[in-house]
Amino acid sequence: MGFFGFAASFAMRVNLSIAIVAMVITNATSSHVTYGANNETERTCPELLHQVVLDRNLTNATTHAPPGEFNWSSEDQGTILGSFYWGYVMLQIPGGMLAKRIGGKWLFGFGMLISSVFTLLTPIAARFGMGFLVACRVLQGLGEV
Repeated sequence: MGFFGFAASFAMRVNLSIAIVAMVITNATSSHVTYGANNETERTCPELLHQVVLDRNLTNATTHAPPGEFNWSSEDQGTILGSFYWGYVMLQIPGGMLAKRIGGKWLFGFGMLISSVFTLLTPIAARFGMGFLVACRVLQGLGEV
C-alpha cells in the first residue's frame, strides 16, 4: 500500500511539470533551428516537430497544436513549478516531529488528502491568476511532507 501511496505522491508532484507545456501559449518564433544541406533552410521547432510526426505517419491530425490558455513567461513558469518545493521544504523538520508524535501513516494519509485536494484545485486556481496557482502549489507542497 505504501508503494502506491508514494507513486501517487510522485505523480502529483510532477503532473504540472508535464501539463504546463499544454497550458502555456507558445510563441512559434521564439526558437529557430537551422538544418538541411549547407544550413540554408531555417524553420521553427514546432514546425520541425510536426513534420517529424507527419513523416512517421503517427497522426493524421492537423499540423498545428491547439494554443495554450495562459501567457506565462519562462520565469513565471519556473516560479509556478518551484513554488511546490517552497511548501515542501518548509515542513520537513516539523513534519518529522509530528510523525514521531502521531504516527507516520496518519500524517502520510492526511498529507495525501491535502495534496490531492489542491491538485484538483490547480486548474481553477490557474484561471483565477498566477498568485492563486502559486499559493495552491505551496499548499500542495505542504501536504506532501
